[in-house]
Amino acid sequence: RGEGVLQDYKEAVYWFTQAAEQGHAVAQSNLGLSYLKGVGVLQDDMWAVYWFTKAAEQGHATAQANLGGMYFKGDGVPQNYKEAVKWLTKAAEQENALAHLRLGKMYKNGNGLPQKYKKAQDSFKESIRILTEALLINPNNGSLWYNIACNHSLLGDQVEAKECLRRAIIIDEKFKKMAVDDSDLDKLREWVSAEFGF
Repeated sequence: RGEGVLQDYKEAVYWFTQAAEQGHAVAQSNLGLSYLKGVGVLQDDMWAVYWFTKAAEQGHATAQANLGGMYFKGDGVPQNYKEAVKWLTKAAEQENALAHLRLGKMYKNGNGLPQKYKKAQDSFKESIRILTEALLINPNNGSLWYNIACNHSLLGDQVEAKECLRRAIIIDEKFKKMAVDDSDLDKLREWVSAEFGF
């Protein structure tokens, strides 16, 4: 986070690696995310999968959700819906909002799971509930507002999605570009362009 010191991603990766090699699940998950996003290291999906797997096997919910997403997309591993469902379900059981969002999309589209709209809606609503609880602690977290917007959009509630997305963009303008490129928010692309001049 760079609190009290200059932010240095390479230094963070060094310390994540030290702890990850000692078996620390949070460090393993953070290192996986560093490789996934190419922050402090060269982007490498295979290393991301490696570190997410280490953390996921220890029960780390965020790593499980990220690993499930990688199996779903086939990033760094062969696409495997069965493995995606396995890891996403484990994360969802620990109330991971991203896992609920991803499972909802799988149910909605019939990818790796039977197409069941009611289950999809339940997953999106559960994701919203978890994210809304997190907002009570940190109401100025743009990522939370953005992800709530995605869930509302997938539920078909574009009015609520717009309001949540507006809040995210007010907090951080990076969400404008993300929204235009995000298929979860495809029904809001024109609105984002008109409203925010993008």
